[in-house]
Amino acid sequence: MGNFFGGLFCIILSVAGIGTLIQTSDSLYIVLRLLGVSYLLYLGIKSLLAATKTEQNLEAIDLPEKGKAFKNGFLLILLNPKNIIFLASFLPQFINQSANIFSQMLILSATYLIIGLVNDFLYSICASYLGTFFGKHSALWFSRIGSFTMILSALIVIIQLI
Repeated sequence: MGNFFGGLFCIILSVAGIGTLIQTSDSLYIVLRLLGVSYLLYLGIKSLLAATKTEQNLEAIDLPEKGKAFKNGFLLILLNPKNIIFLASFLPQFINQSANIFSQMLILSATYLIIGLVNDFLYSICASYLGTFFGKHSALWFSRIGSFTMILSALIVIIQLI
């Protein structure tokens, strides 16, 4: 749900003109990218450390708290300036200027958010089935793979910024 509300907030910011501001301000874009990559790196390292601790006691694997999972999803979406820029440049292409703009933006935004929600739901279902298929060690390995993926993604963005 954090991804959903992060996406909703990005749409609101985009419609309010923040997307255009980010597109035209290199310094604001870089600051947002640095915040996003820092948070991604933080989550990757935190997840890797948790997986290392869990390895010692496989029975201690707990699901993340609802509030933390929501916050992580929300911040990951919000702190990626490309989401706001994408929405600012993508959605207006489908707007008919002679019709009610508000209702069109509402329909396009709802469609975008629903597709994202369905995608996240299907991803969760697949992860659940894979976890059951691979057994109790799978959570540890998926956590490690996810951690390394987040860290590697953050490093790639840092290299691009240099």
